[in-house]
Amino acid sequence: AAVAARPPEAKALPSETKAATVPPPPRKGAVSKRDIEEAALVLAAQEGKLVRIGKLFVLRGADDELTWTDASGRCHGRRVNGIGGFRLPGVSELKRMRAAKVIASGNWWTRSKGAEDDEAVAFDAASGASNVYLTVEPNARAVCVRTL
Repeated sequence: AAVAARPPEAKALPSETKAATVPPPPRKGAVSKRDIEEAALVLAAQEGKLVRIGKLFVLRGADDELTWTDASGRCHGRRVNGIGGFRLPGVSELKRMRAAKVIASGNWWTRSKGAEDDEAVAFDAASGASNVYLTVEPNARAVCVRTL
């Protein structure tokens, strides 16, 4: 009588042979990434590299007017004390900066886009009004912010 051949046993995939890698719980006294970023930003404020308004860290704006695309790119590329994550501010953040006298009068780009894809909102620090401009026109200045 013929003996039926047994199919070869399937080999376990490498991911099945290792236990799921779970990071260990933080050690007592361990420092988080957020703590490091906050310390670097607070130091930058003490050094005069930026201004802190509560939890909002503000890089002083430039005097040149530029397009919204260039302003957004400038903010995304900024780093202070090795920390990035900067962006254009929202209207409410610009209002806080205006009240704290951190920005001069004039138009400042916000992170808000207009109703059309090629439009963005600028905040007039003199009047407190918001205006919509084409993103390709150099109608406002850039101030970059970061929160924790």
